[in-house]
Amino acid sequence: MVIKDNAYIANNCLIVPNVTIGSNVLVAAGSVVKKSVPNGVVVGGNPAKVLSNIKVFEEKMISENVASKRMNKTEKEKYLLSLPDSVFIKR
Repeated sequence: MVIKDNAYIANNCLIVPNVTIGSNVLVAAGSVVKKSVPNGVVVGGNPAKVLSNIKVFEEKMISENVASKRMNKTEKEKYLLSLPDSVFIKR
Protein backbone atom coordinates (compact mmCIF):
# COMPACT_ATOMS: atom_id res chain seq x y z
CA MET A 1 0.00 0.00 0.00
CA VAL A 2 1.24 3.47 -0.92
CA ILE A 3 -0.31 6.65 0.49
CA LYS A 4 0.90 9.80 -1.25
CA ASP A 5 1.17 13.38 0.04
CA ASN A 6 -1.77 15.23 1.56
CA ALA A 7 -4.12 12.24 1.61
CA TYR A 8 -6.74 12.14 4.38
CA ILE A 9 -8.15 8.77 5.36
CA ALA A 10 -11.11 8.96 7.72
CA ASN A 11 -12.01 6.48 10.48
CA ASN A 12 -12.80 2.81 9.95
CA CYS A 13 -11.53 2.55 6.37
CA LEU A 14 -10.22 -0.68 4.93
CA ILE A 15 -7.53 -0.41 2.27
CA VAL A 16 -6.55 -3.68 0.64
CA PRO A 17 -2.90 -4.50 -0.18
CA ASN A 18 -1.28 -3.28 -3.42
CA VAL A 19 -3.47 -0.15 -3.60
CA THR A 20 -2.13 3.36 -4.08
CA ILE A 21 -3.92 6.38 -2.61
CA GLY A 22 -3.02 9.42 -4.72
CA SER A 23 -2.05 12.92 -3.59
CA ASN A 24 -4.74 15.32 -2.34
CA VAL A 25 -7.30 12.56 -1.77
CA LEU A 26 -10.04 12.35 0.83
CA VAL A 27 -11.27 8.84 1.70
CA ALA A 28 -14.67 8.94 3.43
CA ALA A 29 -15.23 7.17 6.74
CA GLY A 30 -15.97 3.46 6.53
CA SER A 31 -14.84 3.13 2.92
CA VAL A 32 -13.44 -0.09 1.52
CA VAL A 33 -10.75 0.80 -1.01
CA LYS A 34 -10.14 -2.11 -3.38
CA LYS A 35 -8.58 -0.24 -6.31
CA SER A 36 -5.97 2.50 -6.59
CA VAL A 37 -7.30 6.04 -6.17
CA PRO A 38 -6.18 8.82 -8.57
CA ASN A 39 -4.90 12.20 -7.40
CA GLY A 40 -7.28 14.98 -6.35
CA VAL A 41 -10.55 13.15 -5.69
CA VAL A 42 -12.98 12.30 -2.90
CA VAL A 43 -13.84 8.60 -2.63
CA GLY A 44 -16.28 6.70 -0.47
CA GLY A 45 -18.43 3.61 -0.18
CA ASN A 46 -18.04 -0.13 -0.33
CA PRO A 47 -16.35 -0.57 -2.69
CA ALA A 48 -14.99 2.97 -2.74
CA LYS A 49 -15.78 4.99 -5.84
CA VAL A 50 -15.03 8.56 -6.88
CA LEU A 51 -17.68 10.89 -5.46
CA SER A 52 -16.22 14.25 -6.41
CA ASN A 53 -13.18 16.20 -7.49
CA ILE A 54 -11.39 17.58 -4.41
CA LYS A 55 -11.63 21.18 -5.74
CA VAL A 56 -15.40 20.93 -6.22
CA PHE A 57 -15.75 19.37 -2.76
CA GLU A 58 -13.62 22.11 -1.21
CA GLU A 59 -15.63 24.89 -2.87
CA LYS A 60 -18.92 23.37 -1.66
CA MET A 61 -17.66 22.90 1.87
CA ILE A 62 -16.23 26.41 2.15
CA SER A 63 -19.35 28.10 0.78
CA GLU A 64 -21.68 26.12 3.07
CA ASN A 65 -19.52 26.12 6.20
CA VAL A 66 -18.80 29.85 6.13
CA ALA A 67 -22.53 30.53 6.38
CA SER A 68 -22.80 28.34 9.48
CA LYS A 69 -19.87 29.85 11.40
CA ARG A 70 -20.68 30.94 14.94
CA MET A 71 -24.01 29.07 14.97
CA ASN A 72 -24.80 26.85 17.91
CA LYS A 73 -25.66 23.19 17.32
CA THR A 74 -29.42 23.74 17.04
CA GLU A 75 -29.07 26.68 14.63
CA LYS A 76 -26.56 24.76 12.49
CA GLU A 77 -28.81 21.69 12.34
CA LYS A 78 -31.78 23.83 11.27
CA TYR A 79 -29.62 25.58 8.65
CA LEU A 80 -28.23 22.33 7.21
CA LEU A 81 -31.68 20.73 7.02
CA SER A 82 -32.96 23.75 5.10
CA LEU A 83 -30.37 23.37 2.32
CA PRO A 84 -31.33 21.71 -0.99
CA ASP A 85 -30.01 18.21 -1.70
CA SER A 86 -27.85 19.58 -4.51
CA VAL A 87 -25.29 21.00 -2.05
CA PHE A 88 -24.47 17.56 -0.69
CA ILE A 89 -22.28 14.94 -2.35
CA LYS A 90 -24.21 11.83 -3.31
CA ARG A 91 -23.02 8.31 -3.98
